[in-house]
Amino acid sequence: LGPVSNDAVANEKPDVAVNNLGEIFISYTAMHPLTGQREIVVKKYGYDYGDLDKIDGPPAPTDLMWVELVNEDVDLFGINDTSGLSNDLASSFDSSIAVDAEGRPIVVWTSNNFEGNMEIYLKRWDGDSWEEVGLGSASDPDTDGLSGVSNDPGISIQPDVAVASNDDVIVTWVNWSDWQNY
Repeated sequence: LGPVSNDAVANEKPDVAVNNLGEIFISYTAMHPLTGQREIVVKKYGYDYGDLDKIDGPPAPTDLMWVELVNEDVDLFGINDTSGLSNDLASSFDSSIAVDAEGRPIVVWTSNNFEGNMEIYLKRWDGDSWEEVGLGSASDPDTDGLSGVSNDPGISIQPDVAVASNDDVIVTWVNWSDWQNY
């Protein structure tokens, strides 16, 4: 399949999911080459449909490549200070990926919003963009400083995601109320 990341920076904690169509998705933490900003990058092994108009005839297996999944208004990783799935100024790391019943990737990650408060965020790819899975799964809608799926004042880290046979999304994580009790 070839190398997944070609951004020449430190990448860590890759996770892989395959849907029932055999499509391969991978999520990982990448560090911005200039700023050190950490973001979550998600790629799919397939065709870059933006480049298919440059190909004569139907796409061939040799046209397959790792394509980053980003919202239309978000640049690919490394172009701006923020990018990728997480696309925020928080340090984002430690992602986990699964696919739902429709074969769409669902990703959770740790977002270090500010010192002493790390939250678990969750988004799903709808085919064109990353969307929250329920109100506030990757944001702070009431602006109280607590956000995401974890939505607590403690330190939430090491998320994992699974999808049940009825398409329920299950997220687990380690939660520390302080640095001694978890």
